Amino acid sequence: MKKLKEYWQRFRGGPDFSRNEVLDVKLEGHQLSLMLPSSNISTVEPAREVNFPFYQSDWFERNAKQDRQHKRVHIYTELWMYLPVGFMSSQYELGMLSLSVWLKKISPNKSIDCNNLQELGEHLFEEYDTYFNSPIIGDNYLGFNTQVVQDKCKELKEYAPDLSNKRIQEHTESALEARGFPNLNPYEIKNIKGNNWVYYIEHHLRKDTNSRYYCYPINSEYYLVIRFRYRVDLAQKFKLWKKHAEAAEKRIMESVKIESVEPLQIESQK
Repeated sequence: MKKLKEYWQRFRGGPDFSRNEVLDVKLEGHQLSLMLPSSNISTVEPAREVNFPFYQSDWFERNAKQDRQHKRVHIYTELWMYLPVGFMSSQYELGMLSLSVWLKKISPNKSIDCNNLQELGEHLFEEYDTYFNSPIIGDNYLGFNTQVVQDKCKELKEYAPDLSNKRIQEHTESALEARGFPNLNPYEIKNIKGNNWVYYIEHHLRKDTNSRYYCYPINSEYYLVIRFRYRVDLAQKFKLWKKHAEAAEKRIMESVKIESVEPLQIESQK
């Protein structure tokens, strides 16, 4: 029966909800739990952390790592591969869906109203824009769009020095569209099973590959991020597994529970 289903849908793999486990972690005064469907990728991982005491002085800074514009503490990651069926199926991959759970912190010297998700949404977009358009160019794609513009202007100055400012702007905009990190589409406020999330999509340099972010404010300084990344290896085949992955994303998000387990402590220790 499973083989027939795979041939009918023209792919195999992806999240398997016939076998689930539950991720449970403690975030100071909050308990996070969500359902994890079985994966077809075998990995060897260290023991899973279940307690994240981020109120402790300097704990976040000591445990956070930079991933592009995201300075975050990693909580959990799961991967699900999508594979073709039939002839030569073992030699190709259609793509992969991944789930990452992070803890992030609002920019230094800034705070938000945790009951106002518009403030969180505006912060997320500002963080993205200032990182990729930073006048400082560095590692991890810092100032990448600035670098693209500078490279294109240098090229035009060398090979087409008589171009008008209007034409230079057109060429730099085309270069950004082809190679840079695009502006984000407007974020949404989504209510999922009683929890309000800031939701937005970030497109990657590879066509069709994108990340979908769900962000939940814990207090005025910290917020939880659940990211689903769609890595597309064969763009022409993405339509085969896209709906299956989106249905899994929806089902996982509907399983998320965030509950207070003890009286909320004072905001982060200074």
